[in-house]
Amino acid sequence: VFNYDNRDIGLSSRLGNLYFDLDSSEGETARLEAVRLVQLLRDYVPEEAIRIYFTGKKGFHVECEAMCLGITGSKDLADIFRFAAADIRDTLSLDTMDFAVYDIRRMWRLPNSRHQQTGLYKVALSQEELESGYDNILLYAREPHFDRDVPEQAFSSVANEWYRDYVYKWEASKQPRIMSSGDLLERFKKHGSLGTHRV
Repeated sequence: VFNYDNRDIGLSSRLGNLYFDLDSSEGETARLEAVRLVQLLRDYVPEEAIRIYFTGKKGFHVECEAMCLGITGSKDLADIFRFAAADIRDTLSLDTMDFAVYDIRRMWRLPNSRHQQTGLYKVALSQEELESGYDNILLYAREPHFDRDVPEQAFSSVANEWYRDYVYKWEASKQPRIMSSGDLLERFKKHGSLGTHRV
């Protein structure tokens, strides 16, 4: 999912689209949650910058184009993306969002590649096709579709502000919290002297 600027992945900055993986043993459940996710994204991200895919098994990938969101290279992108996904999961009460995908070496099935277990293809979908029903998507994924070019992308100040808000919140979450006297007393009551240090 990422591009790297160094052969040593541990030292490199990473750049890629903001991505989400919704996966369930019940494909219809994942589809319904993908619909809700896309509807939320459309409040901030232009339609042409949102990529929707059926994975070829029972899940869905949703991506937001890096250029549109103003995503820049960083060693922390996987953590920032995980933070954003967790907030969206909680906001929408999503149960199918997979968080195992937020690591620095994540491989992503390419569009129009055939799934080895189902024989179905990972196919790009429009929002309308996503909303058309799971059975229709399964029929559509029986063959590859090479006519879905990614449109030319442009920076969006609205999408960038939405994404930057997650970056700022993630950075703030990494700062140590200074406890008030009341917090310290309450922590002492619960945990004794071992619980009164700064956190």
